[in-house]
Amino acid sequence: MSQNDKDRINQKLEKSLKNISEETLELIAKEDGALNNVLKGLNTECLGLCGERAFFSSHLILFYVLARNEKIFTEALELELRDNDVNYLTLAFCRHLAQNYEHLDLLDVFNEFQHKVKTYIEMFNYRTVDTNLFEEVKGLDFLLMIPNEDGIFYVPTLGKLKFYRDFFGDTYKKEKHPDIEAVYLLLDLDSSNIKIGQSRKMIHRERTLQAQKPSIELIAYWISPKQVETQLHQMFKSKRLRGEWFKLSFADLKTIKKFMESISVPTGLSVPAGFSPDTPTT
Repeated sequence: MSQNDKDRINQKLEKSLKNISEETLELIAKEDGALNNVLKGLNTECLGLCGERAFFSSHLILFYVLARNEKIFTEALELELRDNDVNYLTLAFCRHLAQNYEHLDLLDVFNEFQHKVKTYIEMFNYRTVDTNLFEEVKGLDFLLMIPNEDGIFYVPTLGKLKFYRDFFGDTYKKEKHPDIEAVYLLLDLDSSNIKIGQSRKMIHRERTLQAQKPSIELIAYWISPKQVETQLHQMFKSKRLRGEWFKLSFADLKTIKKFMESISVPTGLSVPAGFSPDTPTT
């Protein structure tokens, strides 16, 4: 995607962001159990979709609602399903949410919204196609601009394994040298948890872990001493689940990528001055 296209999508996003009044939220909550639970204090947040229920309408509203400190915070996006930019716009909205609410994960939010859109469309017997983005494009240049055909709506989702591997430049494919220290990231496809590990025998380590849990897959690999693993563990200690397993968002993975690109291997392994998980990434 060119910079002009990115600017165009961002301009569309600004125009499409909407406010939802408390009265409107209460009306939507009559048909949305998750939203109703947030408004009643039974839950703290939800993602939702608002659309005409009596007949099919290509005009939808996606929203995120958060209850915090006895206040309700709402973000909403107006969508036109027949707009060729609809999926790009949804992704831009998800990026907006992930930037403003750091506990939200870009990919998880995008896929949940897409599931809601797909469910709405199919409720009226229209056909949807879930296209794998990576058959068309790699990295952050998401190919979501697929023209709609009559009666067919393309509602792509993001597969984490392929996305993360591509995001890290397919480092997982690098030759695994025996008896050379390496730092790696493993993704548990069942939970989306990430393992930050270190090993001198990566091939054996990977096979051992996969034998224990087949849903584990390697997503990144760097020849680096154990010191780097220790630094990464320290950087994300607040997100540690157990041992070497962490609950990391896509923003956290961007931080790891930036950190690994900022150090030299095998020398120059100290953390750059001022570097932290809160360091802005581009």
